[in-house]
Amino acid sequence: MEPEIPPILRWVSKQTIAAAAADVVSQAQAGLLSQLDLARQMLDFVFRTPGGVYCFCDALQGQWYRFDGTDWQPETRIPERLEGPDALPVRLPLPPDVEPPPPSPTASPTAVLAEAIRALRTAYTAGQIDSLTAEALLGQRFLVDRQGTAWTAGAQSGRWYAFSQGQWGQAAAPPDPGTLARLRPPSGPCPSCGHPVEAVGPCPQCGTAIPPVLEGLSDEGYGPVLAFLEQAGTLPEAVTAPWMPPPGYPNVQLPVLSRRVPLVVPTATAPEPRWLLHAVSDVPDAQTIVLGETLRLGRATDNDLVLRLSGVSRYHAVISRQADGYAIADQGSANGTTVNGQRVEGEVLLQPGDKIAIANEAQFVVAVEQGQTRCSACGAEVRPGVKFCPQCGTAIRETEKASRSR
Repeated sequence: MEPEIPPILRWVSKQTIAAAAADVVSQAQAGLLSQLDLARQMLDFVFRTPGGVYCFCDALQGQWYRFDGTDWQPETRIPERLEGPDALPVRLPLPPDVEPPPPSPTASPTAVLAEAIRALRTAYTAGQIDSLTAEALLGQRFLVDRQGTAWTAGAQSGRWYAFSQGQWGQAAAPPDPGTLARLRPPSGPCPSCGHPVEAVGPCPQCGTAIPPVLEGLSDEGYGPVLAFLEQAGTLPEAVTAPWMPPPGYPNVQLPVLSRRVPLVVPTATAPEPRWLLHAVSDVPDAQTIVLGETLRLGRATDNDLVLRLSGVSRYHAVISRQADGYAIADQGSANGTTVNGQRVEGEVLLQPGDKIAIANEAQFVVAVEQGQTRCSACGAEVRPGVKFCPQCGTAIRETEKASRSR
C-alpha cells in the first residue's frame, strides 16, 4: 500500500472561511449540490487553532465547534486565524513572492540562515504561502562545513541539526562559522541536459542533482555532500505538525437537497454529425480523415492530405463544407476525380456511402458518424440506451433517442 500523501496546509482568516461558507450556502440554495455533495463539501471546514485544537465551522448555520478529545462542543471563542487544508471553495489571492530579507554584510552565516528560516516560518503562519511552498523553500537553505556535513535549523523549534549517515540528527550547537565552506548557488547549464540552473537540488528539467559551488571543501567532503543532495528537500522538522483531525464533523443539521429538475422536460439536443473519409485503397499517411471546413487533396506538400501517387496532380481536388453537407470539386487535375464512377464537373454534393476516386489511384468512401447526444438541461453526455440524464435526471424521450440513431 502506498503511503498517504499529507494534505497541503495553509493558514486562513475567519473572513476567508466566512466567504467560503457563503459560497457553499448559495450553491445549496441554487440546487447545485446534492445531499452527498454537501456532506463532502463540509469536510473542507475543519481547521486547527494555533494551539492545535481542531475546530469545525457549520457553513450553513455559521456555528463553530471545537473537538475536546472525545466529542464536538459548541464554541464562540475562535481565533482569527486558523490552519487547515488548502481546499476552501473560494479563490484565494495569489501570495506575494516570499524571500528572506537580505543579510547584513557583517552577519555570520549561521545567523543569516536562522533569520531566513524564521522569515519563511512567519510567511507560512501569515497565510502568505502554503506548507508545500514553505517546505520547498526551506529545503534550499543549509550550510556545509569543510568535511561535507550539511547544517540547518528546525522550521518549528529553531534547534540546529546536522546531516550525517543519511539522516538529520540534532546538534548541541550551530556550526563554528570558521569551519564552514563558502557556499555559492550554481550558475550555468545543467551537466546532464544543459538547462540553466540557479539553485542547488534537482534540475528543474531532468532531475539531476545540482551540487552547490563550495570553496574550501576538503577532498573527503564531496561524498557526504553528494549523499545529502540525493535526499534534497528532506527537512529535520516539517513546517507544521501532522494533520490528524478527528473523523467526520459534528452531527449538524443538513437541509434536504436534491438537484433541480425542470418541470417541463426539455428535449435532448441533437448531436452534431461528423463526416469522415475512409481510405479503401493503399493511401500513404491516410486511414480515416475527419472533415472540417475544407480538405485539400494533392501531391504538393502544402495540401491538407498529401497523396504521394504518380497520377495525382499537385493540387487535385477540394472537399468543402456546405449548408447541407459537403461537396467535392476537381481543381483542373490531369487525371480527374470521380464520385461513384462519374467524373466530377464543377461541384458535386456528397452523400454517405459515396465512393471517391482521385486519379483512379486513391479511393475513399464517405461516411457520417453521429455525435454523442447531450442533455439540453445541463449539457452532460448521454450514452445510447440511457433513459435519464446521469447528471441532472432529465428524461430522454424515445423520440429523441430515435432521432439520435437516424
